Amino acid sequence: MKRFFVFGKNNQACKRVLSLTDNPEKFSFYFFTEIQALQIASKYLKPAVLLLHGSDYHFINQENGILDYPLRIVLIGDAVRIDQSRKDKIIVLPDDCSSEELFNALKGTEQSERELNFSDDISDLIIRHTPVAMFWKDKSFTYVGCDGLFCKDHGLETSQGINGFNDFDLFPEPMALRNRLTDTAVFESGEALYNIEEQIEKPDGSIEYLRKSKIPVKDGKGNVIMIMGMYSKVTDQIVVQEHLKNEKQYLQMLMDSVPDRIYFKNKDSKFIRANNAIARMFGMENPEELYGKTDFDLHDPEHAKQAFEDEQELMRSGNPLINKVESHIQHGSRVWETSTKIPLFDKDNEIIGLVGISRDFTRQKQLEDALAKEKDLLQSLMDNVPDYIYFKDLDSKYIRINKAVAESLHVKDLNEVYGKCDHDFFPKEVADVFLAHEKEIFSSGKPIIGRIEKSYLLDGTQIWISTTKIPTRDENGKITGIVGVSRNVTDEEHTRQKFQHARNKAEEANRSKSLFLANMSHEIRTPMNGVIGMADILKRTKLDPIQEEYLDIIMKSGQTLLTIINDILDFSKIESGKMSLESTPVSIRNIVEEVADIQILQANEKQIDLLTFIDAEIPELVSGDYVRIRQVITNLVNNAIKFTYTGEVYVSAEYKGVQDNSHEILFKVKDSGIGISKENRKKLFKSFSQVDTSTTRRFGGTGLGLAICQKLVRAMGGKMYLKSEEGKGSLFAFTAKFGIVAEPQENGIQFKNVSFKNLNVLVVDDNLTNRKIFREYLETWKMNVYEVSNGADALTELTRLKKSGTPADIVLVDYQMAEMDGIELAAKIKADPFIESIHLILLSSVTDAIRRDDLKKYGFEHYLNKPVKLKQLFNVIASVIGKLKQATSVDDKLGLSKIAYKDKRFLIVEDNEINMKVANFTLKSVSQHVFSAYNGLQAIELFKSEKIDYILMDIQMPVLNGIEATLKIREIERQQGVEVPVKIIAMTANTLREDVERCLKAGMDAFLGKPFKIADLINILREIE
Repeated sequence: MKRFFVFGKNNQACKRVLSLTDNPEKFSFYFFTEIQALQIASKYLKPAVLLLHGSDYHFINQENGILDYPLRIVLIGDAVRIDQSRKDKIIVLPDDCSSEELFNALKGTEQSERELNFSDDISDLIIRHTPVAMFWKDKSFTYVGCDGLFCKDHGLETSQGINGFNDFDLFPEPMALRNRLTDTAVFESGEALYNIEEQIEKPDGSIEYLRKSKIPVKDGKGNVIMIMGMYSKVTDQIVVQEHLKNEKQYLQMLMDSVPDRIYFKNKDSKFIRANNAIARMFGMENPEELYGKTDFDLHDPEHAKQAFEDEQELMRSGNPLINKVESHIQHGSRVWETSTKIPLFDKDNEIIGLVGISRDFTRQKQLEDALAKEKDLLQSLMDNVPDYIYFKDLDSKYIRINKAVAESLHVKDLNEVYGKCDHDFFPKEVADVFLAHEKEIFSSGKPIIGRIEKSYLLDGTQIWISTTKIPTRDENGKITGIVGVSRNVTDEEHTRQKFQHARNKAEEANRSKSLFLANMSHEIRTPMNGVIGMADILKRTKLDPIQEEYLDIIMKSGQTLLTIINDILDFSKIESGKMSLESTPVSIRNIVEEVADIQILQANEKQIDLLTFIDAEIPELVSGDYVRIRQVITNLVNNAIKFTYTGEVYVSAEYKGVQDNSHEILFKVKDSGIGISKENRKKLFKSFSQVDTSTTRRFGGTGLGLAICQKLVRAMGGKMYLKSEEGKGSLFAFTAKFGIVAEPQENGIQFKNVSFKNLNVLVVDDNLTNRKIFREYLETWKMNVYEVSNGADALTELTRLKKSGTPADIVLVDYQMAEMDGIELAAKIKADPFIESIHLILLSSVTDAIRRDDLKKYGFEHYLNKPVKLKQLFNVIASVIGKLKQATSVDDKLGLSKIAYKDKRFLIVEDNEINMKVANFTLKSVSQHVFSAYNGLQAIELFKSEKIDYILMDIQMPVLNGIEATLKIREIERQQGVEVPVKIIAMTANTLREDVERCLKAGMDAFLGKPFKIADLINILREIE
């Protein structure tokens, strides 16, 4: 069956042709209304005849060589001028012809078989060799044909192999769906789709781009019966386009990232491309706003005229314009810039425009002008300063000076000095010193600040100058020379030398004073050792009440006197600069609790509460000076109790975190005592000073305590603070820094091993501060804490908690409360069956308020003295709830220690008869074997003749002192090859650090200060084991 194409450009003409084609029994008609569809179909479907209305002939004849194809044309209507060259291939029918006339004409156009075969061969040849792949689909979206390129792309051997397949057989589902959508659009609309761009992923993972067209093929009634599709591979074209697009973007990005103004102009000096910088200069948001404009549209006429002439000369001559300095008015201000313009050439080396780069150096110009002014101002300033100011290069040659330098060198013109060095003006020995200092600066890069140097005037007069020399550097930090400032300080130096001489005398006097105080303290401590030691021994004998009272007075007086001596000695150490701090692992908790244990008796006597709180965040062990931190806290607590008559004294330690690789802890001692007025607060920290003289008469003391505390706190890296109001109490606080202990030892119960989480505890105490302390401690262990201030509220709260389903597990009950004391409250709780099963723990500020044997009688399971220690509280709660067995009473440690040393052999070396007796009485309570020697020589003889385990060696003795005796004993041991040397303990009233170091250096094992008690000796013996 022959294929006939029908084309109609407009509806009227198309309808007229269509009305004559209503007889498709021998012919297939394909209808086109678009020239592009006709072009493609004519090329690939091999039509026999093109049928069109005469009114469309002229249009067809002019469009893309359609009539060059060797087909016949049947025209309906002759209202056209027919191309004579094709007249033999055109059949013209009248406009009113019938269908029969049309079909007779069509039959007459049938070619011979040979002509048709030749035409088919030509068409097939074209189809096979065109770079476009072709395919045909019917209305069921099934392929009915394709060309060879399509076959090749899809792995088909022949075009018949495509028959029966659809897109889902050939492509991945996403691509098949896209094809189905476009196919449906063509079938439904009857209109062609052109230049559909698609990308597909090839088996090797690469992307290939296609450009596809789909054309509807219609029957004689205008119904779409088939789609003819074709595509070409445009990957290379797309890649080139993308590269070109990217290159343009990259170029624009590069231009826009450069702060300089970049632009391109054509031969008419019109902008054709620009970056953001130049657009912003003209107040434009988009560089494209510049395109097509010239400088006359943007600048003042004078500047625009000069720029245009420069550019036209450049494009005429081809010579670039490099860094031309230009200025113009922009937004009312003068702008300075450098412009570089270079000609642009095409492939034929013809100038087609220029590229320009303009750099704004307005700021630089302003800076250069300002720099010139600054230089003038600097020189003016230098010239009006009396000090010698100068600049030198790396060869120590002057490059700039002020008038003062010029006058000192007796030159009138500053330029006479430039390029010269100090050897040109000063004696060699002086110039050599200056040069050495400057070389030191050049090599180290460190300045010399305020160095006092000897110099000479040109007339030979010796002077002293204070010199500061600082290295100058370039922008890369490289040293380029020095700037120096020297001042004549001859008068000041003479004054300083006089002052230094006076200071040396004062320091010598101070050292003499300190030595006197140290010696005096030694002389006083020696008899004090006898007084306190013998009193301690006497106390352990059987005495009647009157004797005991007298002995207590003696011991208290002795301790008071010893405290005064210690204050004086500490002050002496501090003033002489000989106070140094130890650094050993200490427990802050233990220190605070020990101080509280000592002071609680004094607080009880005055019927005031002594409360303590130690932050659980404080590490178990820190590194510090146990003695000094305890001394400061003791002093503050003792003062607080001394000046408080009612209320409480509250001692706390709070952890502030790690600062500069040290633990920082804040200590507070707060009292409700008499307070201090603003005027008197200024006197507190002064040496030998108290608030008023009546304080000394009433309470005693040296007035050194707080002064010493403040100096100790400073030595520990902290500060001391005071807040007080007369009549309302005082708050003394201080911070201290402690070293970090790398691997702290376990000290007592490990809280983390026992859980108190969600236990319910009721605290009954009429003291608010006490309740806060207990809440802090208990909540640290995740316990639920409730608190009341009296017994009646406690009964109500216990009943409420029981009814709410969260009964109290433990009640901490204060002993002394108004209206209902702790004993009465316990009786009421145990008498109430609803709440009687609760565990009760008694708290009291009064030591042994009730006998411990009577605890259970009153309903209590445990008893704790205030201030309560955290570990004691933990152990008691753990015992109560059955999570930790309560520790049984421990035998007296001191007693056990005495037993441990009863068979050891002790030698006492002491020249003072009283001290010898005290030491003998003390040691005989420890050991059965005690020997005595009154000087170092006797000690050596006894050491040779007796087997000695420990020697207590006095230092200051006649004949042979303790240091010399120790050295000889150690020498004897070395000669005899002794494997276990005797333990030698220094026994002296001197406690200066250099005394301790001298003893240890001589070979002693420990140091025991006089006076000492048996507990002090036992502790030393344990340490040196």
